[in-house]
Amino acid sequence: MKDKIKLHNIATQKLVSQAKSFNLPKFNNKSFPKIVKKIRDSFKESETHIKLFGTYFIDSSFSEGFCMHATYCLYKNCGEDKYWIIKRDSDHWWLIYKQTNEAFDISYDQFLFPYEYEHGKVEQRIGKDKEFTESMQRSAFLLSKCAGI
Repeated sequence: MKDKIKLHNIATQKLVSQAKSFNLPKFNNKSFPKIVKKIRDSFKESETHIKLFGTYFIDSSFSEGFCMHATYCLYKNCGEDKYWIIKRDSDHWWLIYKQTNEAFDISYDQFLFPYEYEHGKVEQRIGKDKEFTESMQRSAFLLSKCAGI
């Protein structure tokens, strides 16, 4: 477990560093790097797993299973389509920062290999599929609450 925590913390620091490179305003008086850290820290809490998934599980990493929820949570809390594009494929979700076209993957460390972001497609269901959108908004709200953002 100590190794898992150490690896998670290293990945979190990498993401916070990447987040600092983006030219973004504060959102609800919180910087983008601070929001990223709070969400990542919440991945380690059993309460977060239970609220989002109904159970507590950790297989390969603390971030496993959070890609869709955390990506949408960041999107909703950090400027939506003004700054971001949500991309996905059959297995994974991530953001593209519009200003630089750079992938921002809050749960990248769940994979043992570098992810191939160029194969993703823009998520089309948000806003068009009411039931799906409402479900995503609920999960973003729950994750935001668990993360304290």
